[in-house]
Amino acid sequence: MRLFFDKFPIRSKVSPIIGRTFGHPELMKPNPWPINQALDKLGLPPIRVAFIGDSTTDIEAAKLANVHCIAFANSAHKREKFSRTNAIVISSMREIFDSQPFE
Repeated sequence: MRLFFDKFPIRSKVSPIIGRTFGHPELMKPNPWPINQALDKLGLPPIRVAFIGDSTTDIEAAKLANVHCIAFANSAHKREKFSRTNAIVISSMREIFDSQPFE
C-alpha cells in the first residue's frame, strides 16, 4: 500500500483503509466483512456505496454487503463472466474517473 501512495499522492483522499485480518482467512472475500467494516467506519448505509472489484469473489462480497458493485473486467473473459452478474461492468478505471472527478 505504501508503494501505491508513494507513486500516487492521494493518501489524504483515501480513508479508511481496510485490509485483511491476519490469522482470519474466513473474513476474506467473499465474506462481506471488509466492506461492512468500511461502511461502519464511514457511517454510510449500503445503498450509498459502490464497491469496485475485479473478481467473482468481489462481486459476491458486494452482493452480501448489499452495496452496488462495479466489476473491473481487464480481459474479454472477465467481461463475459461479469456480464452474467448484476454488477456494472467496466473495462477501464478511466470510466470511473471521467464520470466522478476528485474534489
